[in-house]
Amino acid sequence: MTKKLLWLGAGEATTPAFNFEEYDHLYLVDIDFNKKTLERFSECDNIDFFKTAVYKDHDNPCSFYKLNNEEFSSLRKPSGLKSVYPNICIEEVIEIHVTGIIKLLSECGLSGNQNTLVIDLPCIFLDILNELVKSEKLVLFKSIYIFAGKIEMFEQGGTYYQASELLKSVFFKLESEDSNDPDFFFSRYVFSQELQKIAQLQKSERAAQEEIEKLRLNVLEKESGALNLQEKLSAALQGLNEIEREIELKDKTISQYEEKFVSLESLLKKLESEIVLLENNNNALVADIERRQKTQEAIEKLNKKLKEENASSSLEKDSLNLQLKELKVLNDNLSNKSSECSKELEETKRKLDDYSRKHDEVYDWFSSRKRQAEVLSLELEQLKNENALLKESLNTSKSMQQLEDRLSALIKKQGEDNIEIANALGKHVTKCAYEQKAAIASTAELQKISALKHLPLNFSEYSMEPSNLSKLSSMVMLNNYDVIIEFGSGLSTCVAAGAIAEKNLMKNGSKALEHIDSVNTDNSESKLLGSLPNYIVSFEHDSKWYKKTAQLLEHLSLDNYVDLCHTPLINAPYTLDTEKSSVFYDCSEKLLEVKRILNGRTCDLLVIIDGPSINKQTSLIRFPALLLILDYLANAKVTVFLNNASGNEEIQLVEEWKREVEKRELSIDCEFIYTPRGLMLMTVQS
Repeated sequence: MTKKLLWLGAGEATTPAFNFEEYDHLYLVDIDFNKKTLERFSECDNIDFFKTAVYKDHDNPCSFYKLNNEEFSSLRKPSGLKSVYPNICIEEVIEIHVTGIIKLLSECGLSGNQNTLVIDLPCIFLDILNELVKSEKLVLFKSIYIFAGKIEMFEQGGTYYQASELLKSVFFKLESEDSNDPDFFFSRYVFSQELQKIAQLQKSERAAQEEIEKLRLNVLEKESGALNLQEKLSAALQGLNEIEREIELKDKTISQYEEKFVSLESLLKKLESEIVLLENNNNALVADIERRQKTQEAIEKLNKKLKEENASSSLEKDSLNLQLKELKVLNDNLSNKSSECSKELEETKRKLDDYSRKHDEVYDWFSSRKRQAEVLSLELEQLKNENALLKESLNTSKSMQQLEDRLSALIKKQGEDNIEIANALGKHVTKCAYEQKAAIASTAELQKISALKHLPLNFSEYSMEPSNLSKLSSMVMLNNYDVIIEFGSGLSTCVAAGAIAEKNLMKNGSKALEHIDSVNTDNSESKLLGSLPNYIVSFEHDSKWYKKTAQLLEHLSLDNYVDLCHTPLINAPYTLDTEKSSVFYDCSEKLLEVKRILNGRTCDLLVIIDGPSINKQTSLIRFPALLLILDYLANAKVTVFLNNASGNEEIQLVEEWKREVEKRELSIDCEFIYTPRGLMLMTVQS
């Protein structure tokens, strides 16, 4: 019987040390072999080299990740390996052709069960073992060598312990292991017939236990049937005894009813005598009613006073109605003035209409208060009816006091409601006027930039509002940022690009745009480098939103200033909720490209954070943005522009950023700008 050696990931084929003369044939498999290895085996006639990558079940191209430590380059991205080698990183990703393990075994022509398998592939050894178990090909090998990590070094790559458990389940026991390295093990497993026999005996034992359990359940089922019959018999006897007791109780009840009938006859005679006494008392009550009529006159005077108070409340309502009409006239004047503006202020007109509808809502609220007054009038009628009933009461003075207290409380409540309505109406009008003024001023400020004269401010309900857009444009115009990085594209992308174009036009005229056009003809790295400073890198995950932004940039002739990146959402490297996974833009490669271009020099960086926006997701999903910037661009002075910063979640997000920045021993300054939706500016530097 032949004995062969199959070595996957052979490299130089030095570890572990084999006596190759024991084997009839050697098969060494690796992506590439160096000249030294080929010369070492040049005189061997019983060896074959396979220059290919091995995977589990297909022969299609796969991504191959070249790391800065070539020894660990693999078909999977590193994960736990970064904790062992903190400086490890991906330098390049290429497409390579791979060969399935089953096809490779067929080409080697392995037979028998005395062969040896070496898997020196810590990234995919578990996939290969699972495929061999699934295809029942492990029977070809007597010894198996595995090189694996103590923890999962690569994504879905498996660990040394998972390999041991899997091989143990197919009757391979651990013979020896090389643990000189605390993080990696080179282990040898040997097929054990004893383990196979033990597994067969355990299987037989489990089958026998299942049969015993079935017999036990049958016995219990028969015993429970007998107990049910006994319980039914006992219940029948108990029911018979209860029927006999009920008959005895009914006999006693009949005798009790006869006794009660006799007592009721005597009670009827007493009631007849009491009726005579009540007729006498009725005559006395008639005289008492005459006295109470005088009290009724006093109540009528109190009602007149209440009507006078209602009349004064009506006058106050009429005054508020006049104020509301004046507000409508003011709103119409504002609408007439807005109609004289250019077509670019269409959005502002719609906002004024919204505010007019809000005025109508206030008017509806006032009408509801009027209906409440009518309800109070109905309650007053009910109180009058209660007063009529009080005439028949023996406690006339106490009832009058209660009526007066209730009337006073109703009048006081109506006055407080009127004051509350007037205050709420005044606050609402002040707020509407402030928002209208801010929106018109910000829109006019944006219109001063020539590239933004045709910017549609109604791009989407998720777009940045005009006050924040105006602040962004002024920051770009007044500061000389080397790079602008934006998370979440839209109107803010166009405004930043328009401000850059305007600033370049003021400095250099048309030469600035010609420079940008010439850079676009080069590769992506030259494009970014040639456009520094004042260049925008924008990340967007939504394909529809990405197309809208691209079309708008092209329409405004600003696409030359923006590197708009369509990046999907992936698992975020940082999260605030340790129990749930979070997602963020797949922006690492682009940030690494910017890092290489800046080449470690100090730069001034503006980071606009307005995304991602996902349904049912809080603003805390944006937590990784600042940390990724600090990871890749540690030497930069970072200015953060956080949109919509007035909510509680945004306040929590800023506090979490402060803690992370302090951990990195950096300084941070925060400034909140009061706008309709809020704006937070942060400066981070060493």
